[in-house]
Amino acid sequence: MKNTTFDEIIAWHIPSDWDHCLASLPEAVLDHAVYTWLATHKTWLDDCFPECAYERSLELLNVLYRDGTDQQFAELMNQIRQDYSEKHQIAERGNKDVFYFSEATGDFESDSLIGAFNGDRHLSFAECYRNDLYLWLEDRIEGVILDEMGLEHNYGGDL
Repeated sequence: MKNTTFDEIIAWHIPSDWDHCLASLPEAVLDHAVYTWLATHKTWLDDCFPECAYERSLELLNVLYRDGTDQQFAELMNQIRQDYSEKHQIAERGNKDVFYFSEATGDFESDSLIGAFNGDRHLSFAECYRNDLYLWLEDRIEGVILDEMGLEHNYGGDL
């Protein structure tokens, strides 16, 4: 069998009666799938983090999904913004596109990443960030997993 991106996820985390909907899998499996995709497709990282974080995007990815806590992710993102601001002598204020925007998350200073709730529970910045990355990649990852399983996928459209 050829080595594929999601071998481990397919073999160990997807039940035989899976309904072919990525969203029906447990959150830990979804996080693992997003991390796996981005860790093996590093060119996508520039779309996942703001311009100020491009040089440290792999570090952010690992803290977000593997090595850190939600608080450490928020602190690292703040430190990266501060370091970039000082190094390039550019203020955060008035430069949202540099400090608070990515293709995957949109403007995360003022939109869903701030003040989001799940029921009565306030979501952390890192939880919101993971959710936005998942939603941005959901159809792609679902399609690749189904392809790797030899199943068809309609890529978000009706057949």
